Amino acid sequence: MDETVHSTVYRDNTARVDVKLRASSWFAQVRVWRGRRWPDLERTWYARTRRWIPWFSLDHQVARAVEYVNQHKKNQLTSREIQGRVNGALRLVKDDLEWLRARREKRKRR
Repeated sequence: MDETVHSTVYRDNTARVDVKLRASSWFAQVRVWRGRRWPDLERTWYARTRRWIPWFSLDHQVARAVEYVNQHKKNQLTSREIQGRVNGALRLVKDDLEWLRARREKRKRR
């Protein structure tokens, strides 16, 4: 069984954006959930985690998802505010991913 990193990157009253990725995977899922009590999956983006391509990078896809959530809000966040929130949250996700990859490599050596 492969380990998975699952983290909420952005949340407001009616929606949340989360990232789900595996240590061995080439792609990550960036998902938007709508609803308060029983949220429904509204949209999914896929981001590359290996062989970096700027348009499909994790940072860019998460920023797109947060922009998608904010497009109907009365007080929208600016792109600079979105990028600041995304960078802070993704730093933690990437640290978890590196830890899982190192743990996986250590298990392979045994």
